[in-house]
Order: sequence, then structure tokens, then C-alpha cells
Amino acid sequence: MFSIGKKKMSLEITELMRGGLRRFCLIITFSILFLGILETSAQSGKNAAWNPVFLSACKSGLALFEAGKFCRAADAWITAGETFRKESKAPDSLKKAGLANVFATIAFEKDDNARAYTTWSTAIRYFLEGRTVWDEEKRKIQVYNNRIEAELRAADTDSPFAANSNNGELISIRLAGALSLVSYNCPVPGLKVHVMPESRPIIHVSRGYFPRPLLLADEKEETPKKVIQRDLFEDKEKDASVAPELVSAREAKVAKRPEQMEIIEETIPVTPEIKKGKAAGEMEVRSFKTIALPRSEQFATEIFGQKELEIARSAWRYFTANFQQNTGMVNAVHNYSYATMWDMGSALAALIAAEKIGIIQYNEFKERITRFLETMISMELYNHELPNREYNTRTGNMTDLKSRPSHKGSGWSALDIGRILIWLKIARNWYPDLEKLIDKVVERWKFDRACKYRELNGVLFDRKKEFFRQEGRLGYEQYAACGYRLWGHEVAKALDFQEIEWTDILGEKIPFDTRNKAYLTSDPFMLARMELDNIDKEFNGFIHSIYAIQKKRWEKTDIITSVSEDSINQKPWFVYNCIFYEDKPWACVDHKGRSSPNLKSLSSKAAISWSAIFSDDYSASLREAVADLKHPKYGFYAGIFEDGKVNKSRNINTNAVILEAMLYLKMGKKPFIQRKEKNEQN
Repeated sequence: MFSIGKKKMSLEITELMRGGLRRFCLIITFSILFLGILETSAQSGKNAAWNPVFLSACKSGLALFEAGKFCRAADAWITAGETFRKESKAPDSLKKAGLANVFATIAFEKDDNARAYTTWSTAIRYFLEGRTVWDEEKRKIQVYNNRIEAELRAADTDSPFAANSNNGELISIRLAGALSLVSYNCPVPGLKVHVMPESRPIIHVSRGYFPRPLLLADEKEETPKKVIQRDLFEDKEKDASVAPELVSAREAKVAKRPEQMEIIEETIPVTPEIKKGKAAGEMEVRSFKTIALPRSEQFATEIFGQKELEIARSAWRYFTANFQQNTGMVNAVHNYSYATMWDMGSALAALIAAEKIGIIQYNEFKERITRFLETMISMELYNHELPNREYNTRTGNMTDLKSRPSHKGSGWSALDIGRILIWLKIARNWYPDLEKLIDKVVERWKFDRACKYRELNGVLFDRKKEFFRQEGRLGYEQYAACGYRLWGHEVAKALDFQEIEWTDILGEKIPFDTRNKAYLTSDPFMLARMELDNIDKEFNGFIHSIYAIQKKRWEKTDIITSVSEDSINQKPWFVYNCIFYEDKPWACVDHKGRSSPNLKSLSSKAAISWSAIFSDDYSASLREAVADLKHPKYGFYAGIFEDGKVNKSRNINTNAVILEAMLYLKMGKKPFIQRKEKNEQN
């Protein structure tokens, strides 16, 4: 009996302990939850983006704003915003970038400057990408500042916290007070469009930007590729005809126009109105039709003769030497078996020009282009979306940023894809038997991200992270956007001129893009004239201005000038010779914007293209300066450096554009695609 009672007592104690343990666990759980609620409550109103690190980075802009230098303050905040945006794709980084652009908007509004509308739209976009809105950020700023003010009132006035003006908390109070942040809703309508004064503020960018071209080499390497060092820059034949004597810049100035060449088009002087460009809604409707082109034997123009045919044949030799039988692709540079989509667009342009001019027969053309299109249909796409930035021309395989084989690739260039889209549309209309093949190429491509926000966006993947950036500046942006427009994609923002202002160079008014890394070169303007019928009337004025200023430099300095982006035969292997670059005229820079003044050059493709587009003494001098600048087997050299040395780079774009120029002449200076007149549109 005793043992039974003892056992029962033991069970009761055990049950009591179990119950106590359960109650203890419940108490601990509820305590943790309660503390979490308290912590959440304490943190409410705090903004991970609005922190001392962010506020300290905005301090320089605040000092400028308080000094009344509103435009400079805005540019400082834009720069800070882009720094945060490049940190990562995380919401906090996007919020920081959005906040910095709000500050810039307020500063521009204070300056009565219409740039406020651009920074405001950028801020709203960043907030949306960061999963927030401005009203929510304002609320958090107010709560944060209320807490800081309470701490300041409680603090000893002699404490470091109260005295240190560099403290992030004090910067927050100053920002909110100076900019009236918590009451700000949006910029007022009717702000003025400002023409930049002679002393300009820092050139800004509204979003991240990928310039062209793809870097061909690891910067740690001494040369881009060993094969380039061996074959691209050394002439094995050692023939005197490889590097002929060339006219100097001063000698070229007095070169006379060949009397037998009939003048059929006079240069039209254009004095553009000094104002910002039209908004997308105010621009004329851009719609295009492809002209019906006869077979090569049916051409008969008075400006295409034996000399022009020989120029075309010389350029075509590059493609004969660098054609890859297995894929139908062409090397971007002589003996360098890689190419971007821009290069492939050039290869397609050259092939079509060769057939239309009559250098190759249609059967050969059909065999080459069919192989190329079949490769395009079967090759891998980056992320199953769009063509990769670079491919191996021997295999058709994707490569990474260092030209190594890769199944992931390195992203895509929206500008490069725009060029090949233009030529795929031309080929589709000129050759109906290729229509199905070409449609299969483009039907694989997914344009959602490339055309996001109705602008052009590129992707760069560095084997660790993917970066999504806007692409394009004045000229390049509108030219490439036409390729997307031809295939039915909405890219109105890329076709407007909202970021354009004007500057004075040698007495000429020149348009330029106010965003950073805006390479103002000849290429997109001359390509647009030959391929796209000028894009629109305003862009046509730009084309004449771009040509006129290069002619004016020749007249003022005796330096024959035709600037372009070009491959070169030494480091850094590719440069942009610019009419204007970040407040500097006649700058030569690499793809990162680093100055290379010793590499300024006269471009062969630009000189011959301008000589085909315009008909005056200067255009004739341009052509004469480079007409003999060619290798007997491998096509035209890229150009002449201003010190008189030859840029012996033999590359696809130099020779493709020269072939385009000759086709343009053979067609009687008619563009390959023409805009429909408004009364022709449905």
C-alpha cells in the first residue's frame, strides 16, 4: 500500500514538473515575442537607407546647397546617388539612390531648372525598384529626425554629439530643414530649360551606363591577345605597298576634288535653335519603310564608277580573309576569332553590300548568309533572353568578359543588338527568300528587359553578379533604338532628346549629351544617314552640325579631321575620338574615359562615309587622305594618327562601313530604309 502511494506521489511530481516546464517554455516564448514587438516598435520610422553613412556622403551637396550653389549641389547628389546604385541591387541601395535624386530635384527646382523633372522621374523609379514610395520615405525621415531632436534636447550641450557638425544625425536635421523634405511632394510645373553656360557643372548621369565596346583584354595583360600581337600589328609580307606613303594633314588640306566626280548634293548649312530637344510626346512619329532595291546588275548611277568599285573590293578583302566557314561569322579584328553583335551587324551589312555592288554573286551570298543565320538560330543566348556580348567566331559559342568559353556568358549590349536588328530588317525586306530564317533568329529573343522603361538597357555579368544598366548617349542611343522600333518594340525614351544641350566649338553650335561617358563621334550620325534616312528632322540637323564642326577644325587648324570610334594597333586597343567629351572638345579617350591625346586620329571609315554623304571640297579631301590606306590582302587600315603614323588595325567595322558607303553611292545616295511620310501612314 505504501509503495503504491509512493508511486502515485512520484507520478504527480513528475506531471507537475512537466507542466512547469511547459509553462516556463511558454513564458520564454512570449517574452521573446514581446521583446521582438518592442524592438520592431523602436525601430519603426528608422530607415536602413537613411543612416549616418548615407548622410555623410550627402554632406558635400548640402554645403553647396546652403551656399546657394544649387546646380552644383544637384550634380553632387546625382553622383552620390549613382555610387549607391552601383553598390548592389539591394532595396537599401536603390532607396539611397532615390533619396539622392530627390535632393537633386529640390536643388534644380530651387535653380528654376527643368532638369528637376529628369531627376524626379529617376528618384521615383529607384523607389519603385526598391519597393517603396516617396511618401513612405518622408514618414521615416520625419520619425528619424523627431528621435534625433529628442536625443539632442536630452544631451548635454557641451557633449561631442551636440557639438560635432559632421555627425550624421545633425546632417539629417540640416538636410530636412534646408530642403523642407517632409513637406516636399514633386517639382512644380513650368521650370525653365537652361542652356549650359561656358563654365558648366559636372556632367551627370541619370542611371548607370554601359559604354561600348566590350573590353577585349584583361588589363593585367600586356597585350589583348597573343594572336593579335603576332598577326594584327606586324605585316609578314614586309611589302612596301602595305604601308604606302600618305598625305600629311597639311598636304591633305589642299587636296582638290576630282573633276570627274559630279556634285549632286551641296552641304546645307544648319543653325540649330539653342534649346533642349523635344519631349517624346512632341516628336514627329517615326515610322519606316524599306525601299525596294533592284539586283546589282540593274544599278546605274553617275557617282559610282571604277574607283568606287575598287574601294569596295579592297574593303571586301578583309571579309574574305577573316570569314569563318564553320559558322558564317567574321572575325572582329584580323586573325582575332571573336565578335560582338555590333561586329555581326557589320558583317551582315558588308555581305549585303558586296552582293548589291556586284563583288560577289548571289549564290555565294546566299550560302554565306544562310550559314550565318543558321548559326544565329542555334547559338546560346545569355540567360535565354538575348545574344551574348561576345562569341567565338570559329565555334559560335558564348564567351565571358575575358573571351573564355562560357555557358553563362557575359550579358548583352543593347546598342550592339540595335545595329544587327537594323540589318536583319534590311535583309528581310531586300531578300524575301530569307524572311523565314530571319524571323526565326529574332523570334528567339526576349526584349522585355532590354526595352524596360521604354529605353535601351544592357546587362553585364562578371561571373559573380549581374549589373543592369541603361545604354546609349546622343547618336548611339537614337540609332540603336531605331533597330528595336523597326521590329515593333516601344523605346520612345531612347528616341527623344531630353538630355541634349548645345555648346560652342570654333564658332559652331554643337549638340551634346549632358550625361556621363557621352562619346560624341561620327559613327551613329553617318550610319543613320546612310541606313535610316536621318531618323527625323532634328537628328538631320545634328548630322550636318557634326560634319560642319569637323570641317571647321580643318579650316582653323590645318588638321584634317574625321573622328570616330576605332580599333587601334596599340594599348588600349580601342579608343573614342570625340568631337566633345565631358566638357572638352577633340578628346580621345578609351572605353573607361581615360584620356589618350597621343592617339587622336583620322578615321578611314568616317572619312570615306562623310565623302559619300556630302559633296564639297572637304569631303573630297577626306576621301583622298585615306583612299590608299589599305593592305593588299586584308582591307583598309583603321586610319592615320595625327602624328602621321598609320593605325594599322585591320578590323571588321572599318571595312564594313566603307562597303556601306560605296553601296550608298551606288544607290544614288538613297538611304537603305526610308521614313514614311505622315500621309502614307495607316
